Amino acid sequence: MRKRSNAERSISQQLERVKSEVDRLNNMVATFDPDWAVAEVSAERIRGILASRRRREKIFGAGVFGEPGWDILLEVYARKLEGTRATVTEACVATGVAYTTALAWVRRLEREGLITRTADTEDLRRVFVNMSPKATTAMERYFSEMLSPSRC
Repeated sequence: MRKRSNAERSISQQLERVKSEVDRLNNMVATFDPDWAVAEVSAERIRGILASRRRREKIFGAGVFGEPGWDILLEVYARKLEGTRATVTEACVATGVAYTTALAWVRRLEREGLITRTADTEDLRRVFVNMSPKATTAMERYFSEMLSPSRC
């Protein structure tokens, strides 16, 4: 019997981790409770979505899935629900992509009327990213429809 190489062992371990994650997700689906889904959207849940996206990147590799604009909107919306504001830097960090790429997305979202930027009056080096009324309405609609029992 031939001995497995380090590469084969590494791939085997990675596959086992992916299988474990799939099993965990399947268990979540099997135990899904529609009454839980209609619960209030919270910053914690939105941060869970962001964390899940980062886990997905670790398993499949960075660059396979790319939605920096959505990550920025999720972070800014979570901050809004908490009653706080995200700085441009914090919004960019939430994307998991290069800062220059994330900044380009900030500019694009601003052009689309989904976010606004406001200078910090106490520290002029800092700029906050705010959710526009248009984006707030869209996010509320999105999560309402996503968490509706009829959508599951």
